[in-house]
Amino acid sequence: MKCISGYDREGYGDKFSDAAIVGHTTSSEVRIWARVKMEGEFSLVIFENFKKFPPDDIADKTLEEYLAENNINIKAQLKHIFKYNTDLTHTFQFTGLDPETAYYYAVIASPGVRISRRWRLGYEKPYSFKTMPLQSAVVSFGVTSCHDPFKKGYATGGGLWDEFYELLDEKNSDFVIACGDQVYVDATEDDVWKWLNEHKDCLYKAYANDINGLNDFCVSVYRRVYRKYWQSPGLQRVFSRFPTYMIWDDHEIMDGWGSYTEKERLDLLDYSFDFWDDEMDEDEPEESDKFKQLLIESMFAAARKVYIEYQHSHNPQPDIDPSVNDFQLDYQFNQNNIGFYTLDMRGHHDFEKNPEGERLLGRQQFDRFSHWIQSAEVKGRDALFVVSPVPVIHWHSTFVNSLDKLSAKDDFRDEWDHESNYKERDKLLDLVFAYSAKSGKAVVFLSGDVHSSAIFELTRDNAKKANVFQFTSSSITRPPAPWVSELMTLSKGKLGVNDSVRNNEVTRFKKHAFIAQYNFGLIECRKNPNGKLSIWGSIYSGGRDSELRGLSKKRVQIA
Repeated sequence: MKCISGYDREGYGDKFSDAAIVGHTTSSEVRIWARVKMEGEFSLVIFENFKKFPPDDIADKTLEEYLAENNINIKAQLKHIFKYNTDLTHTFQFTGLDPETAYYYAVIASPGVRISRRWRLGYEKPYSFKTMPLQSAVVSFGVTSCHDPFKKGYATGGGLWDEFYELLDEKNSDFVIACGDQVYVDATEDDVWKWLNEHKDCLYKAYANDINGLNDFCVSVYRRVYRKYWQSPGLQRVFSRFPTYMIWDDHEIMDGWGSYTEKERLDLLDYSFDFWDDEMDEDEPEESDKFKQLLIESMFAAARKVYIEYQHSHNPQPDIDPSVNDFQLDYQFNQNNIGFYTLDMRGHHDFEKNPEGERLLGRQQFDRFSHWIQSAEVKGRDALFVVSPVPVIHWHSTFVNSLDKLSAKDDFRDEWDHESNYKERDKLLDLVFAYSAKSGKAVVFLSGDVHSSAIFELTRDNAKKANVFQFTSSSITRPPAPWVSELMTLSKGKLGVNDSVRNNEVTRFKKHAFIAQYNFGLIECRKNPNGKLSIWGSIYSGGRDSELRGLSKKRVQIA
């Protein structure tokens, strides 16, 4: 029996090619990710002006000949041979660009590629991006998360992607931060774990002694999910125009990844894979558990590999040595003297390990963040934004710690306000409050995950000069559950604490906004002539696919 791979199962409606993502962008550099239709050499060309090119005119000419004949000047050009072993994806890195400049780009196949149309992107409609200014009084960026249009039955769209694009364009926004769950590998008929259940008999027979084959199979499964979810035209418009910084969350791996014990993960596979009906489980129970553990490890490795291919490769500092298991997927960057640090809450998340703390981030990542926020460079920033895919504050602590033994225990163990994460959360907040109180600068957490949006202010009695906020935008296409969301939040209160925490160290919160509709966020930072920075956070909700036709907005001054 042949195990049906992701490629075998991909139907015509799932085909996804000729796409681009503008990634990390500075005043002189840009990373642009591309996916093409087939193997071969392709060029990504950057132009200073847009011209509507007839795609057939290039014929069999080399790109250099075609550009010379048409007197077309280019700013830069890079070539790459695309291969199936990276799912026909590649990230180009360009340097030497001019600051605060709009550029156009195109993807063009070389003459030897057997393809019906060599000019793949950027010939009928413009594909463009803008480099960052050397210095500006205004920084504006979008915040989004949780893309799952299929939950409500949309074929390729839905949600607020079109409205998001229009607002980013209207506000002349600089970039976008995607806070996680850019795909859902465990939703609808494409639940990869249920899919594996369909192939449980052949999986063991084919791969029990072939780890490389199992790895390849798992990779094909995850790649198919990305190709399906990223067909959305509205998503592609945003990603191909505005520099987008991404981080994964649990649904790029499996729901609640990291929040189960090893036994609970095996039990989940028992539920999903029903190995007890198989002869191998009855006759060789130890071999059954061994294979299930192998499968879990292979699926995580595949999820990470495909996340890197599709998302992380165009982030800042994406250089990864695959021979080293301790992958660094957290990263930091600076835009116009505002510092950003993106935390990876899944790559090292393990509910059983690190009983003294760092269950969510791991010790090495926590140390990197600690070094960053205490560095001399960051002390000179005008403000800090910390991307934490799961919010520091959202659900009421009582619910988080009383419902964590039910079917949703993985969701609540994910939370910073779960008692198993108190030590790590408090150490993180100690660093943040110390920085903000001493410097007088704002620190804002940016998050997704929870399928509702909110803005909270965080305070401590021992850091009265601190200015700390939580800004959450979730979700752009995944339908929320309004009544549940409203029920489980409070307008004000305090985070859960260990008995050892002194009263003046308790973190209190006040809710300034809450929305349980399709939504996205916008952050606007503006310096006045005296150099003082103001920060406003807006949550936009409603839209074409909501009962609220048009957009409503809640706007809160953060600094």
